[in-house]
Amino acid sequence: MWGLPDAHPILGKISNEEDHAKALVMMEMLLEDYDANLMLIDALSCSIAQYESDEDV
Repeated sequence: MWGLPDAHPILGKISNEEDHAKALVMMEMLLEDYDANLMLIDALSCSIAQYESDEDV
């Protein structure tokens, strides 16, 4: 359904506030079917956490 990081670069790296907002929306959508989207949820949560961590510096 969502494809790989090549199709959705925010799964690999979030580089600005707009991508961060999109990632949060995407996370909400993925969580609607947690079991089917577990790998994507994991990848996206890592990207979100990294961006938020970098933003705090």
